[in-house]
Amino acid sequence: MEAYDFKGKTVIPFATSGGSSIKKACEDLKAAYPDVNWKEGKLLNRVSKQEIETWVKVSGKTAFGDASEIDAESVSRHFFV
Repeated sequence: MEAYDFKGKTVIPFATSGGSSIKKACEDLKAAYPDVNWKEGKLLNRVSKQEIETWVKVSGKTAFGDASEIDAESVSRHFFV
């Protein structure tokens, strides 16, 4: 977060490990970076490639209206190396 200027940008946080909710982390991020347009985050533990691709598409449409430019398959590749 420190390396880029996210002011006015929409960010959808997610976590891929851990056994608890990401609620506290999201609250901390919102407090530390109030100029970011935060959307609801999600914990993505033990999910399939298809579930990640679906979440990316749905989250993108919710946050940005038209998610046609979001390549959900390439995003999910980062989880399944």
